Amino acid sequence: MAIIIIFIMACIIGIIFLNLQTTTDPQKTRNDYLKEIIRIMEGRSMTIPAYEDSYKILFTFKSEQFEYDDIISKIGNKIIHRGYLRVKTLSNLSLSFNEKTREKFFNKDVVSQIIKPGELSGGRVKLNIPKALREFDIVTNSIFAANAFFQDKKVINILREFKNIDTRGWKHMAIRIKNGEVVLEFNPQTGFKPNLATLRSDPHIIEDNAKKLLVLVARLNTS
Repeated sequence: MAIIIIFIMACIIGIIFLNLQTTTDPQKTRNDYLKEIIRIMEGRSMTIPAYEDSYKILFTFKSEQFEYDDIISKIGNKIIHRGYLRVKTLSNLSLSFNEKTREKFFNKDVVSQIIKPGELSGGRVKLNIPKALREFDIVTNSIFAANAFFQDKKVINILREFKNIDTRGWKHMAIRIKNGEVVLEFNPQTGFKPNLATLRSDPHIIEDNAKKLLVLVARLNTS
């Protein structure tokens, strides 16, 4: 009986010790996790002149050139911290996903388009928008390239993964494409996918997200 009591006490002490270790471990600083990203991805860092105390990390992953921007900006007295993972492609496609503020006036299969020579004319033309993305107004510079992009189910699965809803119920897409560059935003809100808090606690997720962007890169490079 005495042996059992001693064993139980030892287990309790061990649990308390582990909890103390966990709670007293210092949180990674911004500098810590940026250095960890550089180490994991074998990259190099540079300052971003347009922003004070902001940095970019350049690295090659699966033969593609990536850039992670860690930006501090100020709006009045408010400091905003954001992160962006970028990768360029051979495409010139631009694609953005905007919250539908006047949904009742829009057909769910309608897309805004900046018309290019040789393509359809008119401010709004029909697009086969996947069901998973119909809560957004989609703006593009090439309806034909956008159609081809949306035909790939793997692309839709990636886009679906990065749909978010904020505390006000507004929908937000963490991915956008500008002139062929795919941009994934790491939001400061912890409820978003992806977010900076998760990246800070586990810098290895930069590699996981780079793998997901490669799916989009492969599709854009062949369209």
